[in-house]
Amino acid sequence: MLKNKIFLSIIFLFLSLFNANAQEEKNATSLKIILEKISSQHNIKFNYIVDEIVLYSFKPTKSEWTLEKKINYIKTKTKLKFKVINATYFTIYDDKKSEKPLCGFLIDSETKRPIENAVINILKTTITSTSDEKGYFELPSVSANTIQIKHQSYQSYTIKSEDLYNKDCKKILLIVVTEQLEEVVTERYLTKGISKKNDGSFEIKPKKFGILPGLIEPDVMQTMQQIPGIYSENETITNINVRGGTHDQNLFLWNGIRMFQTGHFFGLISAFNSSLAQNIMISKNGTSAFYGESVSSLVDISSQSKLIEKSNNSFSTNLISAEFYSKIKTSEKASFEFSGRRSFTDIYSSSTYKNYRNRIFQNTIVTNLNSNQIVNYKSDEDFYFYDFTAQYQQKIGTKNELSINAIAIQNTLAINQFSNFESKNSDLGQQNFGGTINWKTYWNAKNRSQVYFYTSYYNLDATNESIQNNQIFNQRNTILDMGFQLKNAHHISETITLENGYQFNEIGITNSDEINAPFFSRKIKEVLRNHVLVVESNFKSKNKKTFLTTGIRANYFEKFNSFVIEPRIQFGQSLSENLRLEI
Repeated sequence: MLKNKIFLSIIFLFLSLFNANAQEEKNATSLKIILEKISSQHNIKFNYIVDEIVLYSFKPTKSEWTLEKKINYIKTKTKLKFKVINATYFTIYDDKKSEKPLCGFLIDSETKRPIENAVINILKTTITSTSDEKGYFELPSVSANTIQIKHQSYQSYTIKSEDLYNKDCKKILLIVVTEQLEEVVTERYLTKGISKKNDGSFEIKPKKFGILPGLIEPDVMQTMQQIPGIYSENETITNINVRGGTHDQNLFLWNGIRMFQTGHFFGLISAFNSSLAQNIMISKNGTSAFYGESVSSLVDISSQSKLIEKSNNSFSTNLISAEFYSKIKTSEKASFEFSGRRSFTDIYSSSTYKNYRNRIFQNTIVTNLNSNQIVNYKSDEDFYFYDFTAQYQQKIGTKNELSINAIAIQNTLAINQFSNFESKNSDLGQQNFGGTINWKTYWNAKNRSQVYFYTSYYNLDATNESIQNNQIFNQRNTILDMGFQLKNAHHISETITLENGYQFNEIGITNSDEINAPFFSRKIKEVLRNHVLVVESNFKSKNKKTFLTTGIRANYFEKFNSFVIEPRIQFGQSLSENLRLEI
């Protein structure tokens, strides 16, 4: 009898346990719903990856439990870990997996190509990130409700941080911003002061052309961009692109001096004083054989006058710089000419200078240094520039003429970076100095000769001291270009002219770099000497409708012991009053 009672008790206990487990399984609730109820009851939020909690379901917590007791209860039912971000925000993750950051890919909604350099910001925080060339970005798992995505070419986009907690990084499509530009009507495009010659080159006289809209003076470099095919890709004044070529593929000459620097303020202001009487010859193709290294174009700027003009002086100023011009006629056959300009931006920061500053220093350490949120970095800059020219012109008798020209261009920028603990100073200096001596002789009505010596020196000195470490980087680049040219012209007939000449050029380039930690020093110097023979013939018909130039430029490079032959040809034929053929 006793054995039967014990057996019945065991069966009853087993059935009770089975019924309890069945009842608990029947009342089981998914962990996601349990977390949502806890969030609502305690006014908190949970961050988690759905794939990591979808497997769990059990009896829900009781509402009268404390938050700590509920979290401990979930921990005992699962293998998940809870990380406290702050009083109202928790991150849930699998202990066997590393905590996954917020991430995503930014895609163009039309082209499906990745979007680079977009700024991703967690609102109400200072945490930001940028997308790489694959459109990928990553943010830490922190307390946040909304993430904002910005790009200048796309519409702003906001997304909840919970939506980025996916097993695979989410692909986000951005919509391109479309702007309709207002219609611009140009009443006059090419006007007086700009003329096209028979050889296809353009001649510009800014003084005759006048002042362009938006400018306060007849700027040489800005006037050039009025010709079709000449523009500035980055919308600066001195970064000239001709027929799609780069700025360094243009040969810039000022009174025969090769210019390696053509602008101030990193391209926003022309380096050539507008007070000088300028005459610009631009050849976009078919350059004369007497000019080399002009892959894209030739820009020959001359401030020489054919006659000895009377004395005159001028002084002018604007909100960035002050300039002067003086021409002194010493005799009927000689004159001196001086011009100079100096900015006062290191003394007074006008509203114009501030606009220029914001334009050229955007996205640099000068205006965007405070990328480190731990230390409050600040910076200020000290910038100024100057240019100076001197010219002497002397007519000797009736057949000889001597001219001497010199030019100096300087840009200096100093940046002071400082925090509450230390300060660092960086600086950048650019100089271009040049000079030439030119002698012309008219032997008779059919023969003339010209010989000139020139030199041009360019130097860039830069020192970069990083405030974030003790590294100092010094860089120096120098170019010394000098040579001479002998040129003869023979008028064979009324329509044919034969020109020949010899040129010698020596150019030396030195590049040096030095870093203090870890110490590294490098200095490279290269020198190239070039001997050139030039033969060129010009034919112009009497009615000026047909033009033909053929030439050969033979280069001999000493360093490589090699010859390079450059044939040149230009042909122009006027077919009618409004139609012309050019080759």
